[in-house]
Amino acid sequence: MMTYAATFDRVEHLRSMEAVAGNICALTGLSDTYAGQAIGDEKEDNSPVLTPVLNYKINLPAGVDPMQMLPKLRAIEEEEPQLHIEWDENFKRNTCTGYGTCYDRSASEYN
Repeated sequence: MMTYAATFDRVEHLRSMEAVAGNICALTGLSDTYAGQAIGDEKEDNSPVLTPVLNYKINLPAGVDPMQMLPKLRAIEEEEPQLHIEWDENFKRNTCTGYGTCYDRSASEYN
């Protein structure tokens, strides 16, 4: 149960039981809350947000130019939302990050 709410206007704070979009406010007395949780009329989306942490080099067949393959890999990326293709300028190669079965598809089917 919320015990106190205050909105802020420049340097002073005003006791209030309501904050509109764009206001900065402080609440006390809340329980069972967590960082990033929406409070109020927001539709709660508690789905986990995952970020891939591993980056993989894409080994292409001998003689295949990585820059010519990049548009084909981008086409796969558009079909697979879990796959992210990147161009590594330092090593002049294609890399990818992703999850699960997105690696099962082979770039060779787009050759």
